[in-house]
Amino acid sequence: ALQNSEPLANLPKFDWREQELDVGPVLNQGTCNSCWAFATLSAYQSSWLLEQLRLGDRYFEVTVPEYGSHRRFPSIQRLLNCIGKEKGDCQSGGWHGTAFAFMVNSFVPHIPDILVWKYGDKQTAIEEYTGRKSSCADPMVERRVKRGGKMAVPGEGGDGVNLPTNSDQILTAWDRALAWGYVNEQKPDQLPTVAQFKQALIEHGPLAMPIKGDACFSVYQGGVFNGQKTGNPNHVMVLIGWDDEKQAWLIKNSWGEEWGEKGFGWVAYGSNSIGLYAAWIQPTPSTEN
Repeated sequence: ALQNSEPLANLPKFDWREQELDVGPVLNQGTCNSCWAFATLSAYQSSWLLEQLRLGDRYFEVTVPEYGSHRRFPSIQRLLNCIGKEKGDCQSGGWHGTAFAFMVNSFVPHIPDILVWKYGDKQTAIEEYTGRKSSCADPMVERRVKRGGKMAVPGEGGDGVNLPTNSDQILTAWDRALAWGYVNEQKPDQLPTVAQFKQALIEHGPLAMPIKGDACFSVYQGGVFNGQKTGNPNHVMVLIGWDDEKQAWLIKNSWGEEWGEKGFGWVAYGSNSIGLYAAWIQPTPSTEN
C-alpha cells in the first residue's frame, strides 16, 4: 500500500502511526520560540523512516551494510545553534521553510553517529535541548556538504568504515536533505485544498503544519478544535493524519504531553488558518524512480 499513494489519499480516515511509521515522541519546546525547529526535524525524521518502510530493510542492507548498526537522530539543539540568529532563535522565532532550506542547502543537524553508537539507548541524552540558543560547535557549519555525505561512519572503538561518497545512502553525522517545498507550490500564501493536504501527506510523509495560535488553542485539552482566527500563522506543528467524519486534521504538537490528547490533537479543516504555508521535506536516501 505504501507504494501507491492514491488509494491511501482517498481514505476517509488516516493516521501514519497505523501504517507502522514512527512519528517520534511528543517533546516540549519550553519557553523558547522554537516550534519551527521541532516541527521541521520531526517531519524530516519521519520522512527518513518512511523511506525505510517504502524501500525495505534489505535495500539498506545491500547498499550500506553498516546501516543495521546506526540510526539517525536529528538534533534540535544543533539546528537552533547553527542556523544563524537572523534565521531563527528563541526570541524572534523562526520559519519552517527557512529551516528546511538550511537542511537542503547546508546540512541536516544530526547527533554524531559515534555518540549514538557509544551511548546506545541513551542517545537522547546527547546534546540535550536546552531551550536557549548557544554557539554552533559543528565543524560542518562553514562548509557545503556534498549530498550523500562526506565522512566515514565511525564504528565501535573508533575504527572507521569507508562508504561511497557518491551514495545517497551514506550514514554520517552530516548530510543534506534532497528537496523541500510548500504543499500549495504555486500559491503558498493560499490555503491548500483538503485533497492537496492528503496527497502531500501520503507522498512525503508528515508535514510541517502552521496554525494561527491563540489563547483557546493554547489550553486545548481534547476533541476537535474549531477556532475562527484568520491571518498568518504563528506556530508550527506536524500533520500526521486526518478524519473526514471529524472533518479534522490529526497533529502532533511540541508543548509536551500535558497539552491536548497527550500532545496530539484534532484541528478542524480550515480552522485558524491551519495549513497556510504547510510544507514537506524529502530526505536522502532517494531513488531515481
